[in-house]
Amino acid sequence: MKPIRREEIRDLPGYERIRPDLRKRIIALRRERCIAAGDRISVVFENRETVLYQIQEKLRAERIVEDGAIQHELDTYNELLPKPQALAGTLFVELAASERIREELEEFIGLDRGEHVWFEVHETDRTVGRFAGGQGEEGRTSSVHYVQFPFTRDGARAFRDLALPAAFVVENPNYRVRVPIEGAIRRALAEDFSDL
Repeated sequence: MKPIRREEIRDLPGYERIRPDLRKRIIALRRERCIAAGDRISVVFENRETVLYQIQEKLRAERIVEDGAIQHELDTYNELLPKPQALAGTLFVELAASERIREELEEFIGLDRGEHVWFEVHETDRTVGRFAGGQGEEGRTSSVHYVQFPFTRDGARAFRDLALPAAFVVENPNYRVRVPIEGAIRRALAEDFSDL
């Protein structure tokens, strides 16, 4: 996916004018690009529209107007875009609002290391998630992770073939779930490989 460029960023007054309609559209888009992996993990798969929206929202929230600061946000958020032949997402560990949040989060330590999260196509082709660094440390983890799924060319083509079964899998010592990927979410994510 092509990186988002500076000229695509609206100034704050211009963004405020389009924000209500854009917000509705992005909420709907994110809903169709989200996988609920059981009751504790969800992943929203990013594309140019979702990332551009996140940049605009960050600039709005923090009232960022200087070119250097805007470029910094572009550089940071462009890392969320899928690399060629990849899907990229923001993985959320869903925690109940309780006094046990720290203990609940500890159950997911190590999720971002090793081969605990992957896509599987036709029960033979496995694409393991590669987590961005700096989201956890020894003995601790974050409730938000950025992850890329770098498919092989054949794997991406297989994912685009809607006749082949696909699944999203999480296998962590304390949490295991397998979710079939079909229907609208499968079509939406398959479109990300349309340039093959």
